[in-house]
Amino acid sequence: MHDSRFQLLNAHQAVAVLLALHGTLNLARAAQTLLEPVLTLGPSTSTFFAWGILFFFGLTVGLAVMVTERLRDLLQDRLIKENVAHCAAEAALQEQLNFLTMVSHEFRTPLGIMAALADLIACNLPADDKESAEELDRIHRASRRLGNLVEGCLADDWLESVSQSRRSGELDVGTVLAELATEYNVVLYGAVEPIRVDADPYLLPIAFSALLDNACKYAHTPEGVTLSYFQQGKTVEVTVRDDGPGIDPADVPRLFEKFYRARRTQHKPGAGLGLHLVQRIVALHEGSIKLDQTHGTVFYVSLPVLKS
Repeated sequence: MHDSRFQLLNAHQAVAVLLALHGTLNLARAAQTLLEPVLTLGPSTSTFFAWGILFFFGLTVGLAVMVTERLRDLLQDRLIKENVAHCAAEAALQEQLNFLTMVSHEFRTPLGIMAALADLIACNLPADDKESAEELDRIHRASRRLGNLVEGCLADDWLESVSQSRRSGELDVGTVLAELATEYNVVLYGAVEPIRVDADPYLLPIAFSALLDNACKYAHTPEGVTLSYFQQGKTVEVTVRDDGPGIDPADVPRLFEKFYRARRTQHKPGAGLGLHLVQRIVALHEGSIKLDQTHGTVFYVSLPVLKS
């Protein structure tokens, strides 16, 4: 910064000297014109003309240097401010992640204790005590809602931290979906031959699990949820279908927004993060997700297949 200011000062001085010299020569030219009948010596007209050309050239160069150095100083100041702001933002983000980690640790234990005690009380509750059973059910719903909120926030921030460098590995889509189908007790339809994709072995199952969790949550019957996959050209298409009430067309444009919950889902536990995470994970794997409600509620996830 000091070097730039010193150079800028030299440019000012050069222009000032040039203007002073030009003024002096103009005075000399005027004196020569007045005394021309008496004096025959002095610079010729061609000499003054040549000087005028050199003067305007030098003045143009000097002004250009001054403007360039001024802009360079402004850009350097701006870069310094941007670096300071960037460092502050990184520090704030790290503090936020540390806070969320602490919140997760502090909340999980009491939530687990609440759920365990509610289960214990429910086991020893008389069958005719419906009022206490309803209160216990409220405790269960509240603890699940808070647990989903904490887990969802942490999952989103964790995904943000790995979004630039996800794990890469060869993954068989059929194997992943078969495990999830067993876990959620749903029917799986798929190809016999393995279909392999380049995917993060931790993130991709989270996406399919979130879709299945939504389908099971809103389906009219457990049998109304189906899971299927098949290869179509250079992509594999995974389909999650349920026979639930569907999504209001007015809510579809905001379906994948963070923390957004459709009006028909307000009575169900959740934080509005599931589909947001699904979309981000699918995009991270260079895939796509779309919704179709022609026959039930169907989510289609397309992912590029590894070359054989």
